[in-house]
Parts: sequence; structure tokens; C-alpha cells
Amino acid sequence: ASLEGRFESDEFPEVLQFLFASRKTGRVVVDDGAGRRGFVAVAEGNVVEATLGARFGDVTLAANAVLMNFQMFMAHALDGFAHAVQALAGGAIGARNRAAFRGAVMSSTVWAGLVAFGFALVYAVLGEAIVRGLTDIAEVRSEALRYLPWSIAMPVFSVWAYQLDGIFIAGTRGADMRNAMLISLLVYFLASHLLVPAWGNHGLWLALFVFMVARGMTLGMRYPRLERSIEEGEIWRMTG
Repeated sequence: ASLEGRFESDEFPEVLQFLFASRKTGRVVVDDGAGRRGFVAVAEGNVVEATLGARFGDVTLAANAVLMNFQMFMAHALDGFAHAVQALAGGAIGARNRAAFRGAVMSSTVWAGLVAFGFALVYAVLGEAIVRGLTDIAEVRSEALRYLPWSIAMPVFSVWAYQLDGIFIAGTRGADMRNAMLISLLVYFLASHLLVPAWGNHGLWLALFVFMVARGMTLGMRYPRLERSIEEGEIWRMTG
């Protein structure tokens, strides 16, 4: 069977089937059963898929999709801390207790950072074995291992964006989150435009790193204002 035909079969991981279906049809279709896995594939994995497309070929596309599973594993864990800080920081905001808010943010962020470093360590030690477990196609394995270092480093760079998302959701700062995402997307498109022609798929992964760092930085720059607003009552107003 052809390489693409194998990706469409039931023997291959769901994310790869999802990406190849969207590549062929030009549409992204996620059924209810896919749930969060499909959403993460759209939000992160499909960024890589849509940018590469046919430019780097099916093998590189498949290798990227395999490695995006590493990001999905990480996302499930780090989202747990984001949900925790939403609840704890939200309660502190409701009580207008800045000290409790700061304590919730600090404790959850420290634990999220430790878990992110833990994921990076596991990926460094077991990454090759995980790749082999996700695909039995030798050429895809070999290509995925070329770019594995990006997946190893990604948790350390992306954890701050996940955590800040939870903090800003707790503060009902939707406008800040929207603006940060728009700025980060612009930065990503600029970075990919500059880096992909120069470094190919490595450049695309670097652009994704830039995107995650930009998300963390743009929200981080707004964090002091969020914290200051708690005792002033400003938190109850939607800001633009």
C-alpha cells in the first residue's frame, strides 16, 4: 500500500488520519468522539500541517504529525495545572484577596514548571521509543527522530503560555487573551515566513517555538495589571 494509503487506515494513530483527511479535503472535521484530541490537533498540529502541506512531502508531514502527539500528551498534563489555577485564582479574585491570588499563581506555576521539565526529561530519555510506538514506518521514524529535539524542548517553552491562559481565564480577561493571541499569530506568520525558507522544517518548528514564547510574553506583560486590579475592583469590568 502507498504511504498515504497507510495513513488513512485504522492501523495508524488517529491524529495522522485526521491530518491526512484535512490535507486531502481542505476541511477539518472533528466528530464529538474526538473531543479534546481533535481540538488540540486543529489548534497546534494543524498549524504545522497547513503550513507544510505538500512543500516538504508526505514523510515530513507524517513525522510532524507523529511529533505533535508529544505536544498532545503534554497539553493534557499542563492543562490540569491551568484548570487548577483557574479555580484557585478565581476564588481569590472573588474574595478580592491579592495575596491569595499571588499564592495560587506561584504554587501552581512552580508545579507546572516542574512537570514541564519532567516531560522534557522523559522525552529525552524515551522519545525514540515513543516514536517507534507511534509508527512502524521506517522512513517516518527516521524523519521524526531528526526533529525530536524540538519536541523535547517544547514543554519548557510552552508551559508558561498554558499557565497564563488559566490565570487570565480566572480573571475573565478575554480581551487581553484575544489581543495576545492575535499578536502571537502575527509573530508566528512573520517568523515562519523568514525561517522556513532558510531552514525548512527546522525553521517551521522554530517558528512554532517563537509562537509559544510570544503567547507567554504577551500575556506576561499584562499580568502585573491583572494582579494590581484585584483590590481595586477593576477585575469585574471587561477590558478592551
